[in-house]
Amino acid sequence: MGKPLRIFFFSDWRIQSLELAEKLIQSIAPVDIIVYGGDDVARFAPPPEIPATMTIADRTYFPESFIPLDEMSDVLLALSEQMGQEPKASCTGRELTLRQMFALYRDPSPANNWLTKFAQYAHYGVLGIIGNDGDPADRAVLHAPGVRDLHAKPTIIENVGFLGIEGAISNGSRNAIGLAEEEVREHLWTSLRHLEASPERLIIVTHTPPAGCRLDIGIRFGFEYLGSEALKNFILEYQPALVLCGHCHNRGGKSALLGSTLVVNAASDNTNPRHARAALIELGESPTVTWLTPPPGLTGPDIGPKRAATLASYGITQLEEILENSAVRTAIQFSTVRTARLRTYIRAQAENTPVWLERPELPKQLLFYDVETGLNLGGVLGQPQEPWIIAVSDGTEVKQWAVPEEDRKRRRTMYREFLAYVHAHPKYTLCSWSGSSFDERMVEAGISRWDSKRLPVWNAVPKLDLLRALKRCLVLPIAGWSLKEVATWCGFAYTSDLDGFEVGLHYEEYRASGEPLPFEEIARYNVEDVRALALVAERLLQISPNVTNSKRFGWNWNWLTKTKKKQ
Repeated sequence: MGKPLRIFFFSDWRIQSLELAEKLIQSIAPVDIIVYGGDDVARFAPPPEIPATMTIADRTYFPESFIPLDEMSDVLLALSEQMGQEPKASCTGRELTLRQMFALYRDPSPANNWLTKFAQYAHYGVLGIIGNDGDPADRAVLHAPGVRDLHAKPTIIENVGFLGIEGAISNGSRNAIGLAEEEVREHLWTSLRHLEASPERLIIVTHTPPAGCRLDIGIRFGFEYLGSEALKNFILEYQPALVLCGHCHNRGGKSALLGSTLVVNAASDNTNPRHARAALIELGESPTVTWLTPPPGLTGPDIGPKRAATLASYGITQLEEILENSAVRTAIQFSTVRTARLRTYIRAQAENTPVWLERPELPKQLLFYDVETGLNLGGVLGQPQEPWIIAVSDGTEVKQWAVPEEDRKRRRTMYREFLAYVHAHPKYTLCSWSGSSFDERMVEAGISRWDSKRLPVWNAVPKLDLLRALKRCLVLPIAGWSLKEVATWCGFAYTSDLDGFEVGLHYEEYRASGEPLPFEEIARYNVEDVRALALVAERLLQISPNVTNSKRFGWNWNWLTKTKKKQ
C-alpha cells in the first residue's frame, strides 16, 4: 500500500487566532488535505473595517445598533455602493446589527481569505463545511480558490471519497443552520451515490457528531446528547473509514470507535483561546490520530489570554521584558503587587523551587479529603449534584465511601460514616484543594439534601482549602495550580488518566441514560487525589518558613508514594 493520506483537521475555531491555525499547519506541512469542521466560518474572510458611526438617510447607526427590518434595504444598498459589490440580501428574517450587516460584505479576493491562504500548505487544498452558528451567506467563504464546500460538492481524492454535512443535525429550533434527521438520511444517500466510492474508503466530515460514541455530549444548555441517530445508523451499516466532527466543545480533542469506524472530534474550546485543538490524521490501512500541541505562548501569574494578546502586540516574548518596560506594565494593568509576584515567579522558575512571600498560618494536623460529583448542571437533570464518592485520609490510611444511586438511606449512611470518621480525629482540620471551597460546598449540599439534621455537625468541622491558602503566600515554578500539576511537580505519579470533568461526565451519563460507570477507575482516581494532596502538603509545608521539622506531620512516606490497590 502507498503512503498514507495526511489530513490536517480542525473545527469550531471560534476564538482561537487564525495565525495560530497557520502555525499548526506549518508545523506538519505539507499535508495532502486540510479539513475544517464548521462554525464561525466567516472569520476566515474578515469583513471591512467598521466605522465608529454611519449615517444613512439622515439616520445614524453604531456598530452594535440593531437595524429595524423596514430600514434594512436602505442600509444594504448604501453598503453595496460603498463596497462596490452587488446588493446583499439578509435571509434571517430578523433584525441585524450594523456590524452583522457589514459582515455580509467580504472582500472576495483570495488575499483576504485565510482558507485560501491555508490551501497553499496542502496538495489538494481545503475542504470545509459551515456549522450551526452563522449565516447561510457564510458559504461564500468556502467558494474561494483552493477551497471546496464539501456539503454542496462531495469529492474523491486519491481514491478516497469525502462528503460533508453542514449545520446541526437536530429536529429542534435552537440552531441558525440545521438539518432534520430525515434530511440527513437523504443527503447521505445522495452524496454516496454521487461519489460512487466504496464505504471503506469514505470519510464523512460532519459538524454534528454521530450519536452513540460519547463525542456528542453538550453541556452549554444543560446535559444533552446532541448526536445524530441517522448518521449513527449510516455509519454502523456502511462502516466508513473515518468520521470528522466538532460541535460539542467539551468533547473536542478526543476520538472513539463507532463500530469499526474511527470518529474524531476536533472542536476547540469556546471560552479559552489557548485551548486549541487540531489533529494530524494519517489514513493508511487504518487511520491514526496525532493531536498537535499549540506553542505555549507567554504564561505567568496574572497573565491570561487577553494580557497575552496585548503583550504579543508589543512584541514581548519573555517575562523579563515586562519588568523592563513600564509602558507595557501600564498597558496590561500590572500593579506593584502583580509586578512583584511576576518577579518572584521568574525567580522561582530560575531556581526551580517554591518561593514563599510570607509565613503561612496553617493548622498543624490535617485530614485530607476529595469528592467526586456530577457536573452541577441544570437542564434535563435538574437537581445540582452532590458527592456520590468521598475519600479521606489521616496520613496513614484511606477510607472511601461510594453510593452512585440516589438512594436516601444509603446516601445518608455514607455521609454519617464520613462525619464519624472526621469526628474520630478531633484535633484535625479537614483539608481540600480547589481554590473555591468546592468540596466543602458540595458536601454541604449533599448533607442538606439527604440528612439535613447533620448540617450543624458538618458546619462545626474546621476546614481548609489548601490551594486558596497557599496561593496567597507561595509562588511555584509552574504555570498552573491544578492538583495534578502541582502534585506531579512534587513527585507524585498518577496512574489514572481521568480528571474531574471526565468523572463528572461519566456520572451524568449514568444518571441520564444508565450508562455503566467505570467504577474501579474512578475510585482509584479519587484515592489518588487524596494521596496527592497529602504529598503536596508534606513536600511544600516542610520547606515553609515556619517549619523546622520535616517529620512535623508524622506521616508514612512509603504510604504516600507507593502504588496501592483500590480501597
